Amino acid sequence: MEGTGEIHIRISNRPAGMLAVKISDTGLGIAKEHIDKIFLPFYTTKEKGTGLGLALVHKIILAHNGQISVESTEGSGTVFTIHLPLQMSPLKINE
Repeated sequence: MEGTGEIHIRISNRPAGMLAVKISDTGLGIAKEHIDKIFLPFYTTKEKGTGLGLALVHKIILAHNGQISVESTEGSGTVFTIHLPLQMSPLKINE
């Protein structure tokens, strides 16, 4: 998030032994044409970005048998939702 704004984090239990983490901001939002690409390695819209941050986050969450999704409205901010199992299971490292 560039400039000023607020970040909110909400954690809640979900059915089927899942934990939900919602991270929202009041930033500029993500343009529709970028949403489907933000988790791809080396994809960036920043002049000095590497495009590895969200790609690594995505890989780590999947390795822990979780899921991540994003909702964004240009001019209104972005919400990332992460679902992780509460019960430990083997990590999926090579997928």
